Amino acid sequence: MTENLILIADDDVCCSIPVAALLRHRGFTVISVENGLEAIRAALDCRPVLIVMDIEMPGMSGYAAAREILASRETADVPIVGFSANADVITRKRAFEAGMIDFVPKPWFEADIDRALKHVSSAQSKSRLAIRSTDPTENGDNCDPTAA
Repeated sequence: MTENLILIADDDVCCSIPVAALLRHRGFTVISVENGLEAIRAALDCRPVLIVMDIEMPGMSGYAAAREILASRETADVPIVGFSANADVITRKRAFEAGMIDFVPKPWFEADIDRALKHVSSAQSKSRLAIRSTDPTENGDNCDPTAA
């Protein structure tokens, strides 16, 4: 498990690849998934310090995935940032109702991503590391940062 791991959940690689590149440039390790179910699995397995969640994905929406992630004791404190081309008031409202703490519209600017990164604090990372299991089967060994 890497304490600076960010999970990107987006079915559009044209969006996720540039965001991942920027995050890596900012010093983060990034993994990417393409749907809500994969996002839930990756969040539980890898316990990232931040999730960038597309709203509209096949199978399960970002709203539903965020609710599932935040309902789990293991991932309830992971900040989730909504990410969507639909940046209208209703979409943003639903994102916040699902528990997302910020929203980045597509197309995005570096300042949008930097604003989202402010939700990752060293204090939060330290507190998350302190409560993680020492069981090697639960330490994020299933996480593949080269997947993005």
